[in-house]
Amino acid sequence: MRESPFCWVPLPRLSPEIAKREGEYKHEIIIVGAGPAGLMLKFLLSHYGLNDESVLCIDDKPKRLDRGHADGLQPRTMEVLKSLGLADRILHTGRHLWEFAFWEHTREKSIKRSFIAPTMTEGARYKQVTTINQGLVEREFEDGLLHYGGKGVQRNSKLVDVQFDGDEDPEFPITAQVDVNGTTRRYRTKFLVAADGAHSTVRRCMGVHMRGESRDDVWGVIDLVADTDFPDIQRRCFIQSEAGSIFVVPREQIYSGTYLTRLYVELKHPTKNGLCRDRYLHNMRRDDVSKDIIMRRVVEAFQPYYFRPKGDGAIHWWSSYQIGQRMLDRFIIEDSLGMGRIFFVGDACHTHSPKAGQGMNVSMMDSYNLSWKLAYSVLGLTPQATSLPNSNPILETYHTERFSVAQELIHFDRKYSTMFSRERDITSRCNSHRNVALSKFIETHRDSNEFTSGCGVEYPESVLTMKLFHRPHEDPSLGVGALKAGKRLPDLRLKRYADGSHCNLQDDLPSNGCFRVLCFTSTDLLDSTGKSAQALCHLSSTTLPRFPSSTIEQLVIYPAPLDAFEWEHIPHGIRYWSEMRFYNGYEVNDAYAIYGLDPAKGALAIVRPDGYIGVVGMLTDLDRIDHYLGGCIATIR
Repeated sequence: MRESPFCWVPLPRLSPEIAKREGEYKHEIIIVGAGPAGLMLKFLLSHYGLNDESVLCIDDKPKRLDRGHADGLQPRTMEVLKSLGLADRILHTGRHLWEFAFWEHTREKSIKRSFIAPTMTEGARYKQVTTINQGLVEREFEDGLLHYGGKGVQRNSKLVDVQFDGDEDPEFPITAQVDVNGTTRRYRTKFLVAADGAHSTVRRCMGVHMRGESRDDVWGVIDLVADTDFPDIQRRCFIQSEAGSIFVVPREQIYSGTYLTRLYVELKHPTKNGLCRDRYLHNMRRDDVSKDIIMRRVVEAFQPYYFRPKGDGAIHWWSSYQIGQRMLDRFIIEDSLGMGRIFFVGDACHTHSPKAGQGMNVSMMDSYNLSWKLAYSVLGLTPQATSLPNSNPILETYHTERFSVAQELIHFDRKYSTMFSRERDITSRCNSHRNVALSKFIETHRDSNEFTSGCGVEYPESVLTMKLFHRPHEDPSLGVGALKAGKRLPDLRLKRYADGSHCNLQDDLPSNGCFRVLCFTSTDLLDSTGKSAQALCHLSSTTLPRFPSSTIEQLVIYPAPLDAFEWEHIPHGIRYWSEMRFYNGYEVNDAYAIYGLDPAKGALAIVRPDGYIGVVGMLTDLDRIDHYLGGCIATIR
């Protein structure tokens, strides 16, 4: 199964095209690193209309990964991939984790199941975690890049040095020295994005360091085809055994027709008599870890069940890691004039343990947040690009928004990792202590779901997120339901007026770089003097024409059946601007109830290019809408 990419017009360019002399290596954006974060950024920028002359993505590896590393895609990540036309093959190939099982050790030094619970994210389009090899995700981006022509990723290209040098060319103030197949090249760029991982060369060259802490706990991780009689091997589960903790993650079917399993294995120092008595003080060093040691611990932990690789070649990949939570103090580095020029995404600016399935997801969401802001800046579509060339509040929001997410991630990971590594209470022989600890484990796992799924992320107040209401006459019920500034727009099913089809709202919000005006009309739509008609008239005649084409789309939702009138009965602007985006918000899903809106009052909302709600207002709050858009997009009249 293969999706075709959505067809849409690239974002317009108001700035001059890049000009360079023959033999000169100059790009508007250089991306260092072609893991999931770097590839997603390159794909999105190509998607928005920036070609290889504008954007260069380099990587020191000769090819993408084919085994190991990250393996989980959260519900919000799948929503984003769907909006890019990249979800179907992943959904078809990956495993969907519907249940979670918890196993604890017994006095007989074996393990028993304590419970099985469903795992799903309410309010998400894709409710389960999807597990799949990171290399297959990277393949989707590289295959997608072929649709835009060009060379995609420039491989065998190792970054050697990065410096600011604006004296020679102030518009392209960053120089990057790159070893390309043994030949040194010197590049110039306006912006550079560090997607080069936890051992970032960009970070080293800029002299910035991540702060945080690491624990002594060492874990092994292994991907294999398992031969076992353990009953929950095809469920995600957590095992507390005398030999240590194990986290089981079912994986996708592979070429042989068998299914992979990933195991995260807690490692402790052995003693002459087996495991050391004080397992909390004798952690193994990471350098001591081997594939055989990991498998010995696996066999011990699964007792009384047998566990072994299923034949020769059954072990696909293994590694080890030490738990640590670190992050940069700032995700942007400015030039001497105060303009943000170097941006850090993914592991280059925050690291944590892999067990919660966050690394690849948060990294790609960093790129998703940054991509359209960079595109708007390069294309001259931000107001500051034309009025204040050395200031760009839109780009600055990358740090404020993603830094807050990283802080929450580090806090969650510290709590989650402690739960996995310090199981003394859960494995206590005292039933009361064990029950309290087990209840806390279940509660933490359940309560963290909204954040770990990506659907609960909320961005703070900024030029892109207007949460505060300042006037006493404003409707106090706005912004307290699911339609809330700073949060993603939840998906729902609607009936389209033009053709009667039932569609997912998110499918009509592809990631094409557009802002969207959502007009939730009130029940007075057919009244030409009513607030709904007046709002739509203002939007179509005043608001939308002020901005470049292909930067804003309008969607209209009506709180009643649509078969009672014809096009000529409703405001002309609906058909002109929203012919295929005019919906009945009542028959399939009740949009007004889900979003917490009063059908008698209606509402206006702006959805940003990354699917997050920027501002919510009343139908009469047109000045607020115009002010918000004017702070985000350059006007043309």
